This record gives sequence, structure tokens and C-alpha cells, in this order.
Amino acid sequence: MERKKIIGFFALLLFVLPLNTKATGDCDLQTFAKYRQLAANVNISYTYKETDKDAIFNVKISNVYPGLRIENATTNEKYKTNSSSETPYVIDIPNLKSGTSYQYNVYTNSNSCGTSRLLKVYYVTLPSYNPYYKDPLCVNNPDFRLCQKWVKHSASYDELKKEISNYEQSKQVEEDNQISKNNPLLSFIRDYYYIVLIIIIGSCLYVIYIKKKNDTFGF
Repeated sequence: MERKKIIGFFALLLFVLPLNTKATGDCDLQTFAKYRQLAANVNISYTYKETDKDAIFNVKISNVYPGLRIENATTNEKYKTNSSSETPYVIDIPNLKSGTSYQYNVYTNSNSCGTSRLLKVYYVTLPSYNPYYKDPLCVNNPDFRLCQKWVKHSASYDELKKEISNYEQSKQVEEDNQISKNNPLLSFIRDYYYIVLIIIIGSCLYVIYIKKKNDTFGF
């Protein structure tokens, strides 16, 4: 008897579920696929403005057509488009810090498919702005790794000065080596200058000696 009740319960469940789905929404596979295609066409870009030692970003989410909604899973913020604006399918998110990351989820937003069905996930990472990028030390060494505009590091200003000093010294050594390759004679003089100096001094002393000797004998 108990077994018959269980079988009857599952039979009733299979009968009720399809009817319930049909009554609460018309989000069939074709409709859902349409929303997924719309979500795939969403475009996310960003612009920035530089301040003294940082950059402020503005994220732009476009192609947010009717039937879609955007939620920031990182901050739990929800965004809406403005149908009366000049760009009704665009969401602007201003004043974001450099070096931050965000996850934007695209959900359905319709009577047929509801407002909570996840369609697509977008990840945005804003580059880290180098606070020393405009410093004179970096202006004079634009190729140095800690002087790049977009680089993440935790070096203090004193550490930066030390690193740049080492960089400039190594760069000078490389330049000297390159000059040596292009001019072997100059390289020899630089490496053995003391020998050359001894020869020059010795030659001068010899000439002076010969001159004095000649003067002594009246030649």
C-alpha cells in the first residue's frame, strides 16, 4: 500500500510540473536563446582621466537592450538603463579606481523569463596606474620597469631612487661596452690607460733627458 502511494505521488508530480511551467511563464528554449544572444552582444569598455598621481576610470556598458539587466557581483550594485536618454541602451559607471576588478552579471529582465536567470558573466580589470609615472626621475628614464605608466608595484620613493640609480649605472656600463665594441682602440686605452700613461710619461722624460744632454755638450 505504501509503495502505491509513493508511485502515485511521483505520477502526480510529473503531471503537475509541466502545467505549472506553462502557467507561470513562456520562457521556452527559443526565447531564452534570444536573450542569451542579446547578452553576448553586450559590450564593456572604459576610459580614464589622469590626476596628479592616479587615474580615474569610467566603465561603459553598451548594448543593454530591453529584456536584460546588469548587476555588479563585486559590489552588489544593480544598474538600469534610461529609456529617455540619448543613449538608452548604455550604462555609465564613473569614478572607479585604477587597479580594481569587477564582475558584471547579465540577467534576464522580462515577464516571460523573469529577472534572475543568469545569461552571461563579464570580468573587467582596470590597469594599475603608476604614481611615479610623471616624476622627473621617471621622465628621464621612461624605459625603466618601475617608470611605466601602467604597472603595479609597492616601491616607496626612496626605493624607486635606489632602483633607478642602479638602473642608470648598469645602463652606463652597457653603453660603454657598446662603444668599446665599435672602437677597439678606445677600449684598449680605457682598459690599459695606466700603461699608456707610463709610456707617455717615460717618452716625455726621455725627450727632456736627451735635450738636456745635448745642451750640456753644446750641440
